[in-house]
Amino acid sequence: MNTSTVFDIIIRDRQKYVIGYSTVHKTGCEIYNFVSPTLRILRFTEGSAQWRIGGCVEHFGTGDVVILNNLDKRNIHKLLSDSITYELFDFYPSVLSNEQLWNVFYRNTHKVVDSRDPDAGKIYFLLDSLRREVLSPRDAWQIFGIQRLLDLLALEFLRKIEQKSDMKFNAALFNLARCIQYISEHLNEELNIADLARRYNYSPEYFSRMFKKYLGVAPLHYIINLRLEQVLQLVETEHVTILEAAYRSGFRSSSAFYKAFHAYRRTSPRKYKGQA
Repeated sequence: MNTSTVFDIIIRDRQKYVIGYSTVHKTGCEIYNFVSPTLRILRFTEGSAQWRIGGCVEHFGTGDVVILNNLDKRNIHKLLSDSITYELFDFYPSVLSNEQLWNVFYRNTHKVVDSRDPDAGKIYFLLDSLRREVLSPRDAWQIFGIQRLLDLLALEFLRKIEQKSDMKFNAALFNLARCIQYISEHLNEELNIADLARRYNYSPEYFSRMFKKYLGVAPLHYIINLRLEQVLQLVETEHVTILEAAYRSGFRSSSAFYKAFHAYRRTSPRKYKGQA
């Protein structure tokens, strides 16, 4: 998984990413955007700021609970206090039990709870329970507990969203999220653009246009970039050779890997590692 956040703690199950948790403190605006297939829950604990999400500016402050997908471009637009602090929970959509709860995160509602909300205590309790489960020593029930708590939170968010009138669902973004999760989970396999488009009942041409619209790159470029990122991550975290990491990440030959690395990083893997 490729994200812009170094999490305080990451939980995995059989080497697969389940959830990341951090307490985040920001003292300035940011313009960096990134794309990943994960979903996020943020609970603001101190300060306030304006965030730009998908072209709209929203105000978040202490006590607010915000839900995000990592396909919507966003950044901190303006700090309204000296700093802001929030808890961050990051996880794959597949952790949730069904698509009805998954697609909660692909509507145009982001702030689902604030401190004045009569249901805030229930959601705060579930978030506190989720944090304790993530931070607790690992046992046989930890993954099950995390999954059920996320499922309950998503259900409460769905109830809140259905009370609002602005509950437009972005089907294209939802399908794109499903697609990039599929890509992430099958990165070491052959990935054909026509086959990917067919999975979601799109023509290859429309699928490519939609991909470029939301992610800013063509599907093939996204796949190659993701494979290169995974190569670097495997070399760093599992201490394997760069060619072993390349084969595990979907490159079929050493020449294909080196050609892609030079084209996308404008240098060789050895020089790139020396610059890091």
